[in-house]
Amino acid sequence: MVTAGGRTRKTLRRRADILAAALDTIVETGESGMFVQKVCARAGVSVGTLYHHFGSKDLLLATLHYSLLNDYQSGAGAILAADPRAELGIKDTVDYHLRWLVRHPRPATFLLQHPFAGYRSDDVAAELLDENAEFLAVVKGWLDKRMAGGELRKLPFETVTAVLIGPVHHWVRSALYRGVPSQAAVRSASLELSGTAWEALRPADLRSPHRSGTRRKK
Repeated sequence: MVTAGGRTRKTLRRRADILAAALDTIVETGESGMFVQKVCARAGVSVGTLYHHFGSKDLLLATLHYSLLNDYQSGAGAILAADPRAELGIKDTVDYHLRWLVRHPRPATFLLQHPFAGYRSDDVAAELLDENAEFLAVVKGWLDKRMAGGELRKLPFETVTAVLIGPVHHWVRSALYRGVPSQAAVRSASLELSGTAWEALRPADLRSPHRSGTRRKK
């Protein structure tokens, strides 16, 4: 059977098997000189078959990056597409990123250790790039609306995303290095990081004095 994208189910399964093998290989052994051979052995395909589906190792890793990234971001996009108010949107977004990464340690390890893998090839499938662009448009649209309404500080997009997910990525990277964190640790981190992000991004006149560093009068 041919799918809407023109690929057969067998082809899609084979590509998925190779991508899964690439993820396991790079997480477990890194990107050594035998990387392609190890991927092929794990996926049960020949080197020729791998290069038939992915013209180069760089394209394989770039495709893996966008495939995992889009899967990761889909839930975050759904949160903001529902158009929540500012505080709820910020806190739910931070919580989502933290919990998704912890629940998916291998994809998280790859994405956090190789954040620029998507730039390794200019031949990534258009549908993967389009999906990522759609997600970014949803996030930017929601942020612009909330900033225009005075619910969030007016900051550059890159600054806001760094505040939202930078601390989350740092926490998860450190936590996964020591093993999968407990639910209690995740819950505590979510409350602290989401609260800190909200305090940093909401307008100055709405900030809590004790969180902003201003001392309360005794």
